[in-house]
Amino acid sequence: MDVQSDTINAQRTISNSIIEKTQEQFSIAVGTDDSNSYQLGIQVKNEGPNSIQISNIWIINKSDVNYPVKNIPINYNDAFITPGTNSSILETQLLYMIPNEYDIKVVSALGTIKKAELNVGGNNYLLAEMFTIPPDVRLNENVTLALRVTNVGPTLITGINPTALLVDGAEITIPLPHPWINGVPELVSPVIIPVDLEPTESTIFTWQSNLNGAGLISGKIKFSSSATGSESTTGFVVTSNTASDKLTVRDPKGGAGEEIVIKDELFGKPDVFMLVPNTFGTNADEALWGITVANPTDAPMEVTKVS
Repeated sequence: MDVQSDTINAQRTISNSIIEKTQEQFSIAVGTDDSNSYQLGIQVKNEGPNSIQISNIWIINKSDVNYPVKNIPINYNDAFITPGTNSSILETQLLYMIPNEYDIKVVSALGTIKKAELNVGGNNYLLAEMFTIPPDVRLNENVTLALRVTNVGPTLITGINPTALLVDGAEITIPLPHPWINGVPELVSPVIIPVDLEPTESTIFTWQSNLNGAGLISGKIKFSSSATGSESTTGFVVTSNTASDKLTVRDPKGGAGEEIVIKDELFGKPDVFMLVPNTFGTNADEALWGITVANPTDAPMEVTKVS
């Protein structure tokens, strides 16, 4: 009779454990604080009807050919999460990561495992791209600088702002006196409003600049910037890559359009290439055309008429 009773109790215990594990539902968010030596943060959200206990985490270094693994028990004070809440399971113990690619596995006391990928010191969760519009500008004309920022991570990122704009690597103050001083452009100060981005969403920050300064003709100017925000679950600061783009400054008295390199054989006869008007003429009513005549011979050629 005792054997039968023990068997029934054992079966009941196993059934209860299976039911509890089936009902156990949670998600994880993993990140590092770039501003604090890549401190690791793990948030666990309890999405089930019962309280859960997190037992340990496993850190797998995917950048090493041997895939070394480290197991870290969770402190008792951080291990329990009530239904419908989220909590940091590393609140009372600090872990710092080395830049590499990792798999992070979070294991509950009932054996449920959740995995997340972590790229420490990589592209992070924000992707920045810089554009100069247009890329080829004549002196005394305006150029728009656009920084497009995309959330390429798995969670909401809040309070996204662009960092200081750099010109050829030197930080500039916005706005600057007019005209350019020592080759630094005058910028119209933008009204920056912090933006929240869900995964895959993008936003664009813009600046306006006026190209002044005779010493800049035919030169290339490099503009650079990046963006920062806060990862919504861990609260850690995330920083994008530094994006940059260049523009060429043209002589206002010269033609518009890009340089054409002729590579094909011209068979001994001149050829004519038309340059389409640039949208940024000397004024609103005047567009500039250009005509290039190629001389395929070794001797000078006089052009008397183009029709």
